[in-house]
Amino acid sequence: MCLAAEGSKLFEGTSIAHTLRQGDVVRIKAAKNFTNGVSGTSSTILIGNVTAGKSRKKIPYEYDWGSQKIEKNAKSISIFTFETAN
Repeated sequence: MCLAAEGSKLFEGTSIAHTLRQGDVVRIKAAKNFTNGVSGTSSTILIGNVTAGKSRKKIPYEYDWGSQKIEKNAKSISIFTFETAN
C-alpha cells in the first residue's frame, strides 16, 4: 500500500485500500533515500504500517515524503531535514 495525501492522483491500475480514520496508528519503521539513476534526483520513502480499525489489522505502506535537505555535520554524519509532508 502506498500512502497518498487527500486529492493526490493514484497511479494507473491502483485503488484506495484503506482511508485513515481517527484512532488509526501510523508507524514509521524505516526511511530510505532513493536516487534516480538518470536524473540524479533523490526521493525519501518512509516504510511502515498502519494499525487500523477495531480489528487492529496492520496494513503495510510506503510514503514518498517529498522534498528534503541533506547536510553533513562536523563529524561527517548525514543530517536529513524534511519539509512538512505533502
